[in-house]
Amino acid sequence: MSWRCESWTTRSLSSPAAQRESDWRRQSSSSRRAHSCLSWAVAKDELDAAVKAIGVRSFGVRGDVTKLRDLDRLYDTIKTKKGRIDIVLPTPAFWTEPPWETSLEEHFAKLIDTNVKGTLFAVQKALPLLKDGGSIILTGSVAGLQGNRCPGRIRSHEGALRSFVRTWTVELKDRHIRSNVVSLVRVGTAPVTDQPAEIIDRMVSTIPMGRMGEPEEIAKAVLYLASDHSSL
Repeated sequence: MSWRCESWTTRSLSSPAAQRESDWRRQSSSSRRAHSCLSWAVAKDELDAAVKAIGVRSFGVRGDVTKLRDLDRLYDTIKTKKGRIDIVLPTPAFWTEPPWETSLEEHFAKLIDTNVKGTLFAVQKALPLLKDGGSIILTGSVAGLQGNRCPGRIRSHEGALRSFVRTWTVELKDRHIRSNVVSLVRVGTAPVTDQPAEIIDRMVSTIPMGRMGEPEEIAKAVLYLASDHSSL
């Protein structure tokens, strides 16, 4: 049996694509008899809906990953309820694309505050509860490796995530804690599916298989990295 913690920022369960994403999270929990803790900076009813969708072995703690006091409260709650963590899967996500000419300092600050600082401290504050031999899994994107039309300031955090896992692998090796990042191709969930049809067609044209990825495919990769098999 495993215990995992996910730290997220604003998401919505209102769209079919987002519901499918919730479905694969529920499947990945049930397939390993896993317990889940979700932390969402959304309305309480949306957090409750996410917990219900994933199952009875889950609970939610409402908070903002950019606020360290909220992270402290999250892990204090986990410590009280369960005592330890087996898997840390932080996925802070702030993503908008203002025109380059109108890019504002506060927009970039929020991007780094959420996606870089949020990830760093979500993991750092989990370490006292993370078991030896546990797993840290970050989610990135292949867009951070490509020189495409996506503004560089939007994808600047991708390099930080990859640097984190390389460094953590060395720093945490004595505890046998594995650190990995899953770099996603275009996946058929929001906000990708909210784009105009011509943009989606252009995205698909760059994918060798000629289609977007499915949430269930991502779940299988994450499950492997979360398992002991990934240490072999």
